[in-house]
Amino acid sequence: MVGRYTIDICYGGDGIPNTPFPVRAVKFGDANRCTVSGLGVQERIQVNKEVSCSVNTAQAGTAKVTGSVIAPSGQFVECDVFENGDSTFDVFYTATEVGEHQVNLRYGGQHIKGSPFYVSAEQLGVTGSLYPANDFRQFDMRLPVHYESQVTGLVTMPSGATCPPQIIDNGDGTCTVKYQPTEAGLHEMAIYQNGVHINGSPLNFYVDAYESGHVTAYGPGLSFGRCNEPCSFTIVTERAGAGNLALSCEGPSKAEFSCVDNKDGTCSVEYLPTAPGEYKIHVKFADEHIAGSPFMAHVTAGANAKASYGSLSEIPLLLNESDLNQLECTLQAPNGKEEPVKLRYLSNGGVGICFTPKQVGEHLIFVKKRGKNVQNSPFRVFVSQSEVGDAGKVKVYGPGVGKTVGTMEMTEFFVDTKNAGYGGLALSVEGPSKVDINCEDREDNECRVTYMPQEPGVYQINVKFADRHVTGSPFTVRADGQGKLKESVVRHRKAAQAAQVGNTCDLNLKIPSKSYSKNLTKLTMIKT
Repeated sequence: MVGRYTIDICYGGDGIPNTPFPVRAVKFGDANRCTVSGLGVQERIQVNKEVSCSVNTAQAGTAKVTGSVIAPSGQFVECDVFENGDSTFDVFYTATEVGEHQVNLRYGGQHIKGSPFYVSAEQLGVTGSLYPANDFRQFDMRLPVHYESQVTGLVTMPSGATCPPQIIDNGDGTCTVKYQPTEAGLHEMAIYQNGVHINGSPLNFYVDAYESGHVTAYGPGLSFGRCNEPCSFTIVTERAGAGNLALSCEGPSKAEFSCVDNKDGTCSVEYLPTAPGEYKIHVKFADEHIAGSPFMAHVTAGANAKASYGSLSEIPLLLNESDLNQLECTLQAPNGKEEPVKLRYLSNGGVGICFTPKQVGEHLIFVKKRGKNVQNSPFRVFVSQSEVGDAGKVKVYGPGVGKTVGTMEMTEFFVDTKNAGYGGLALSVEGPSKVDINCEDREDNECRVTYMPQEPGVYQINVKFADRHVTGSPFTVRADGQGKLKESVVRHRKAAQAAQVGNTCDLNLKIPSKSYSKNLTKLTMIKT
């Protein structure tokens, strides 16, 4: 700290000549030019968990960073400061008491901008709060996130405003996220574990009113899911009028829908994804997308799933580190090229990375802390030829992907993936009418696809393998012929005859449902 000091030097209990010595500590560097970031200076932290912050002094001149943390009891908390050699300093401490802590950060003896910081250490179990109930449907979902570490979230509304959701620890390795919207439209929700995005974050969800007067859909299955576990959502058709409901899904694996009519104007829908990745869910009513459709759902690997090579893959890493902000991770491909990758919390609560292999051979994953490899680093992942999904080796053939097909005629084509390795197959048809696709698995990694266009026009057939278009996709097909027959009923009505005063008029009566052909009465009347 800047100021005047006196130094007493004693020998044998007696002061040496000229003691005490006056010393003046002067300021070095400009503390106001330092910037601070990290969990260690946020408003809320978890008790008994190490947290850290980083001080950037690149624009502040030459000096040193010092730190101290004072607990609610007035005791000093052990605080470590590490110089990284790149004009940044890392500060580490662990709060052992519940309550407000004072974090003092100085540069060259002077408080940096914002210091002292006041941080509340809590036993985290429920975070955030809910808005009062309103006309918008509440969003809630269960996430496989272990609450032993700090879990936080942030919702970005369509207007750009932000608000933290309520996060509740379920005590079973999962947490429930709740949010009461105040705006309609597409929202983005980020969920963090120790300040790092969990796998699948940020996720999107669409908000609509309870009684919007049109078809709406809501539920966790439209935003998030896990492999080999049912993903559910609800469709509300009450007061929407007449129309057909159509569902389709594009993604790394085939996912069929199961629908149950609840007899109350709603329909419960489930689908079962079998590969991780992004799934695009189309919900149409009367051949039109409903509000928010197509929905994007991020599906992560299940707790016991193996890495899915050839598509988005989760690679678990055995790490004994709680703060991922202090770790650096790079992936080295077999050709020696390195690229940075992000460490994140996986769906099973462990730590790992997500990547899509693009080469065959051994990949090395380096994890470092303060420039040094952590225990077990580098981690090794081997990708063999048979495991790499190659969309370029998928063969598509048959009349259904030719130049022309018949309208209102079932047509077919075949997809051969036997030489393409591992990957999910995604199919979709876009065109003038709704088209239902049926996929039949056959022997030797081949499947038969059938569809029937219901209106003439140009259709686009998308075939993807391992999240990539196969050769020739999208295919353009023209449907010729007549579509659904439309019956026109024309009724001709004769104009009424004109009658003049004093003339005789004829009036013929036709009585329906009975035959009076033999007994018709002819009336003659004189109009006067």
